[in-house]
Amino acid sequence: MNDFRRIMIAIIRAGIFLAACNGRNGEEVEQEIQSEIALSDIAWDDYNSGNVWETWLYFCFSDGTVVDKELPYMSMVKKVDYADITGDGTDEVLIYRYFANTATEYTLINFFQIEENRVTEISPELELEELADDVWNVIDADFLKEEYDMPVLMMESYVKENMVTYADKRVLVGYQDGGWQILERQTYDYKSDN
Repeated sequence: MNDFRRIMIAIIRAGIFLAACNGRNGEEVEQEIQSEIALSDIAWDDYNSGNVWETWLYFCFSDGTVVDKELPYMSMVKKVDYADITGDGTDEVLIYRYFANTATEYTLINFFQIEENRVTEISPELELEELADDVWNVIDADFLKEEYDMPVLMMESYVKENMVTYADKRVLVGYQDGGWQILERQTYDYKSDN
């Protein structure tokens, strides 16, 4: 990356930080946040803002601290939600994103733990090496709540061959005992169907 581009990106990020904390970012989230999370706002810079190379989140705390996190994939933030994934009594931040590539469209969810103005991503793809090399569409797994006594996600990856997209792998992951675990896995034999 040339020096001019680095300088321009730094200037743009600095402007976004200030706008996010002052509530002027057009992409900010208007949500009530639990008092124990101490966040005043979450803003972002995604492909709707003209930045087509990367997606950035800006966690603004009530004391004026801003923590920025770069997310993989050029995406659009669709929703911010809160849920106690870790079971510690404090809600984590869930960032729902839209991503599309030549294979298909995806719903991506990034999970963030907030502790004393620190933001730590605890998404399954970061904790489970088996998931690290694929893009995973996250499918609503509410129907599994009675079967498993933990938060559960159904995740599916895809491949494209001869201009046709196929489901490649499906996993169920659950958060228990301080981390994500793979509960079930399935690999499809899409080549035998051709």
